[in-house]
Amino acid sequence: MEADRIITIKEKVDLDIQQVTLLLADEVLGLPESVLANESWWWLRSPGNNPGRAACVDNDGSVFIYGSNVDYGYGVRPALRINKLKHLGFNVGDKIEVGDESWTVISEDLALCDRIVGASAFRWAFTAPDANVYEKSDIKKWLDQWTLEKGIVTQENIELFHTR
Repeated sequence: MEADRIITIKEKVDLDIQQVTLLLADEVLGLPESVLANESWWWLRSPGNNPGRAACVDNDGSVFIYGSNVDYGYGVRPALRINKLKHLGFNVGDKIEVGDESWTVISEDLALCDRIVGASAFRWAFTAPDANVYEKSDIKKWLDQWTLEKGIVTQENIELFHTR
């Protein structure tokens, strides 16, 4: 990953946010510890090795693909899927600001929030057969609400995300 570069844009840029989500385990594997490490453990979108577990990252940046119990209250560290980041002049390692939060560009279409923005269980109903499915999770509902409150997207955008 290149050295951090902070992009200052004097005019408003339509970032064409396609999705606000959590990262998959595959999307964080290989990222530097400096990007992954945070003050606490945080959830990923990937299921763990059984229905009661979901993948997560610990505070030193280690990725647990086998997962942790879905009813634990870990951090929420959102990611933005943005159409054509590179076309807009953003490179991996650049910082952007969206919704009063700082985000690091980690790929051609993803930016990861630089901090944990809250905490939630992945799914309180940990015995449900689909307890580790992100689309059915409590953390997805939490993240949708946070996204609306921060003004990152509108309710219409969220409904479009669900149909993609």
